[in-house]
Amino acid sequence: MLQCGFFDLDNRYQKLDERDPLISLNRLVDWGHFRPTLTVIREKS
Repeated sequence: MLQCGFFDLDNRYQKLDERDPLISLNRLVDWGHFRPTLTVIREKS
């Protein structure tokens, strides 16, 4: 069994981030615009 190197996990996460479309979407969308609507919807008595 091979032992993982010090940076192996970081490199794997970086490669996943490069392919993840949600990260690209997060850069394009200003989610703060949705906050007022979501706080109203979430309010419960």
